[in-house]
Amino acid sequence: MAEQLVFVTIEWDGPKRREADPFGPWTVREDGSHLAEIQDFLKRWRDTEAKPGMTVVMWLPTSPDAYEQRAAST
Repeated sequence: MAEQLVFVTIEWDGPKRREADPFGPWTVREDGSHLAEIQDFLKRWRDTEAKPGMTVVMWLPTSPDAYEQRAAST
């Protein structure tokens, strides 16, 4: 089975428009431990860079260039 990756995009209300930053990848593991790593990352990010109207989107790429496509769309 091919390695599956997961990415996170954090979106928030900017001064004039919705803004976003993409993060990752994390490697998906059967035991789910990647979710704890993502949760720890998000807690640290929130504690240091909390933004108004913050939304977290976790996503799995559907093609090799999906990360670039997602980053370009935000």
